[in-house]
Amino acid sequence: MSAILLAVAAGVTIAGGATLPPAVVPAGNLLVTGDFNGDGWLDIVSVVRSQGSGAWYLAVFANDGSGHFNRGTTMSLNAEFVPFAITAADFDRDGRLDVAILGNGPNGSQVLVALHRTASFFTYAIPIASNGFSLSAGDFTGDAFPDLLVTTYGNAQEFINPGNGIFDQARPVATLTIGVPLIADLNSDGNLDFALWSTGSQYPSSSVYLGDGQGNFTQSTAGPFPGNIGGMSIADLNSDGKPDLVSVLALGTMRPLAFQVAYGNGDGTFQKLVSPAASLPYPNGFGIATGDVNNDGRIDVLVLAGDAQSSIVAVYFNIGNGAFSEPVSTVLPRKFRGIQLATFTADNYLDLLIEAEGFQLIDLIQFNDGSGRMGAAE
Repeated sequence: MSAILLAVAAGVTIAGGATLPPAVVPAGNLLVTGDFNGDGWLDIVSVVRSQGSGAWYLAVFANDGSGHFNRGTTMSLNAEFVPFAITAADFDRDGRLDVAILGNGPNGSQVLVALHRTASFFTYAIPIASNGFSLSAGDFTGDAFPDLLVTTYGNAQEFINPGNGIFDQARPVATLTIGVPLIADLNSDGNLDFALWSTGSQYPSSSVYLGDGQGNFTQSTAGPFPGNIGGMSIADLNSDGKPDLVSVLALGTMRPLAFQVAYGNGDGTFQKLVSPAASLPYPNGFGIATGDVNNDGRIDVLVLAGDAQSSIVAVYFNIGNGAFSEPVSTVLPRKFRGIQLATFTADNYLDLLIEAEGFQLIDLIQFNDGSGRMGAAE
């Protein structure tokens, strides 16, 4: 297999094989994966839209272990509910992955929680006090039950899991600019923190918030980092055991475009931004992903870049000592909105999901040959 096209619109049959990324993905995407049927393979859960009626559905696609998928459980969403972010975790700790979806309903923003039963979902809605923007899950209180973090236009709201997956009222945890949180332990204290990357030109900086393990967050002295980010990832690029922040600008101030790294000090602070690799002849960054795609033990960087009509994926191989190879680029058939890495099949190589821009379009899956070269579209 080299590559396949994955249809995500309801009622369209999937041809070929694919899978999607790990179970927790940056909020703002309407695709999330995990082992939803307990067979050891990553399945797809996607919020999809019918090409005919325009209605929204939550659909599960089961992976057969070879990267081929079968349409499984489908759940209709409220006709007046318009989703724009999704995450997954086992909220009620019953051994099955559940789903949370952020969207706008008839009475404003809300989180729709879908607790996964044997062959169906039990759903309920949580109202959001202000307009929601992004949604993530993580155990912020150290009790092994995943909590929810919602960012809005002005603050971050936290829903603490009481232990049964039935979330109640939110509590504000930080005042911040609009953005998407990436959750990780950034200061090595065993508690989850988050790096918030802002996504609009009117928001000039991104910030780091450190958790205390009891659901409270304090803004770090790290940064400020540039805002207007097209994508951010947390990875240890220099193999020192400390998380680094890797980002690409959404709208480059000038051509060419390059990814940037803020190397971590291990205490929640970061060094000055550097651009350690060659640039690309495109003005806009649409996404970034990190992972060891050529199996040499070092974390590589992939950048999705382009303009209003087209895009490319550039692979930068990490050659050690803070240096990266010249980009190996693949030209894509049109503009795409994001990229993610995951192991799709039994070969254990990281493959590439390239997410379509628009809910009626097609996502592209490219398979890794083991060297980090991704298959061209068929």
